[in-house]
Amino acid sequence: MSSSEGPAQRVVVLGIDTARTDQIESLCAAGVMPTLARLRAQGVFGTLRSVSDYSSGAIWPSFVTGLLPHKHGQYFTHMQLESGTYHIVKKYADDLRGEPFWNHAAAAGKRVAIVDVPQTRPAPGFNGVHVTGWGGEYPGWPPSTWPPALLGELMDRFGRHPIVHGDPRIFIKPNTRERYRAVTTALLEGMEKKRALVNYLLEQEAWDLCISVFPETHWAMHVLYQLLDPSHPDHDPAMKEEYGDFFTRLFALQDAALADMVERAPDATYVVLSGSGMRPNYTGSHLLPDVLARLGLAPGGEQLSEAQATLASRTKRWTYYRIRRFQDLFGMPLIMAAKRIAPERLWDRWTRRLFYPSKQWARSRAFAIPNDCNGSIRINLKGREPQGTVEPSEYDALCEMLESELSALSNVGTGKRAVERVIRTRRELGTSNANDLPDIIVTWAEDGPKTGFTSPRIGTILGQDPERRSGKHHPDGFVVMSGPGVAAGAQLQDAQLVDVPPTVLHLLGLSPPPEFDGRIFDEALAQPRNKD
Repeated sequence: MSSSEGPAQRVVVLGIDTARTDQIESLCAAGVMPTLARLRAQGVFGTLRSVSDYSSGAIWPSFVTGLLPHKHGQYFTHMQLESGTYHIVKKYADDLRGEPFWNHAAAAGKRVAIVDVPQTRPAPGFNGVHVTGWGGEYPGWPPSTWPPALLGELMDRFGRHPIVHGDPRIFIKPNTRERYRAVTTALLEGMEKKRALVNYLLEQEAWDLCISVFPETHWAMHVLYQLLDPSHPDHDPAMKEEYGDFFTRLFALQDAALADMVERAPDATYVVLSGSGMRPNYTGSHLLPDVLARLGLAPGGEQLSEAQATLASRTKRWTYYRIRRFQDLFGMPLIMAAKRIAPERLWDRWTRRLFYPSKQWARSRAFAIPNDCNGSIRINLKGREPQGTVEPSEYDALCEMLESELSALSNVGTGKRAVERVIRTRRELGTSNANDLPDIIVTWAEDGPKTGFTSPRIGTILGQDPERRSGKHHPDGFVVMSGPGVAAGAQLQDAQLVDVPPTVLHLLGLSPPPEFDGRIFDEALAQPRNKD
């Protein structure tokens, strides 16, 4: 790693896992986040365009590697199609293609501290400390540290985070006062514990680069978004009355954690960011398999009555309903107990084999695959899929037809357009080398819940939404930069999530690797960069 022109800065990166630009502006203006407001006033603030439209699972891998999803190979890491098969698998940290950007800093002699950045794993001999899985969103790796003895030390000093990955409280919205109390209490306590842990590590030495990610706002907005949005169908005025100040308290604690960091590293350049925002979860993904069947691209397609469109009667038809039915039948406590007993990778492999209809997909021309809250379609392409049915010469025309028909869908509940955007990944990324990704991704309009679709070609399709989360990812994150390396008052231009790694390396006095997909935020630099 070569040095870059300009003095090296000490850099502290804080990941507020999920927060929108307008939300941060409002919290700063209201005095809830005075430390962030001060950094913003002294530096640079702007919207940070995420990769969450591809999938929420692509967000942190893109941050970690500085690469777009088709290069690092991960989109919906929880349940992702394994290329060359019809199997859904879980992707782990060791499946990530591309090197974490902080490895370049460590190799150049920089002392680095990494805390709970999702989908990462500690590397032996790392020049610093790396904590993963202590209290992070989708760690993709068992709780571990470098050096190895650090994990025991942290557990003895701070205990476990009150919410661990897989805890049903972070993906099932509460429906009783007791459940609201349990999840809000755990999230506030988790924020305090993470704050103390990061403080402890910052006190150990003057790290050249420190990166810590707090997941609590992410978890909160997935299952408590209804508290923020009075128009949401799950909004409960009684719960709003009792827990309406929860998000204010949570973000105030996040700001207090930032204040602690500034106190311990006052000379550092700070980069505070969210990998995405959150909006109401009005997904229509549960109806996509029926859409494809009505278009003659997959088995099925018969008309269902409203009574037949219930959760129970559709359990055997489509995966979205099958998973919900399984959870309701056995109950989450029993499922979690079984998961703790079974070897993790064996559980991950066989539960995904159980729920996803690979034989049916093999007989289709196009099939819907899981992808968080966005809809995703895979073309059963000859030469790529094991039993491909679509000739490469037919690919573009089939994608054109799907884009047109999906765009024509109306939400039966509102009469408005159901689809916000249809993404054809090969076209958007400018490459045919996107075989790990869905061919088509559907982002849903925020007009209201999707209980049915109608269009001239498919007629009417009905189906209850089995989704248990009230908030979904949206690509409107934010970034604040402030410190000796940043020009106060500069305006960021079309800032992207993948721009953060090269900018951080530049602030450290290092040249970013040429394979990075992002750029350095030149407009935000206090000292102009020599680009020759």
